[in-house]
Amino acid sequence: YALTLQRVCLEKKQDLSVDDYDNVPDVKALVLELMVTLFIATFSHTDEEGRCYSDSFVEMPLLQKEELNGPSNPELVERKPPTFEQVKRNLDIGRYFRLDRFQEDMFEVFEYARCVSRSDSQLYEDAVELQLYFIRKRDELCKKGEILVSPALSYMEGHLTQTVDIEKKEKMTREAIHDEEAKEENKDYKVK
Repeated sequence: YALTLQRVCLEKKQDLSVDDYDNVPDVKALVLELMVTLFIATFSHTDEEGRCYSDSFVEMPLLQKEELNGPSNPELVERKPPTFEQVKRNLDIGRYFRLDRFQEDMFEVFEYARCVSRSDSQLYEDAVELQLYFIRKRDELCKKGEILVSPALSYMEGHLTQTVDIEKKEKMTREAIHDEEAKEENKDYKVK
């Protein structure tokens, strides 16, 4: 009688563990799905007129080596420019396991675009808009940490706004100096 009871208990335990296993979500797949959804939403984000913000990134200029070696972009030295296509390929092959790592690569695309463009250019404005949208959409998909807790959530809109304000002031100062030098150079050329 004891052996029968033991067998029934073991069978029940096995049934319960199988049922529990079926109810355990595949976290890796869910995180990947979230990242793919976030990428597609960001990449296809449009303005009121239906213009896709990511279109500006298609003909992104390349930095020259001496520009890359500047103090403001040491992390960009000797690297190909980051692109949405690279990030998409990484998603497709399942290279990202964590939201924060995926976010780093997306932010690198936005930051590079801001770095290589003038502060008054369409590319610069679109890079800022897409990064803001990315942050908002990320927070919406993660329900601000209720669905997924990640170090990525610690970077908020305020951080970007502060970074862009400082960056714009520095860029505008450099651009004004460059514009003035170009104006002088052009004036000297016309005089000769």
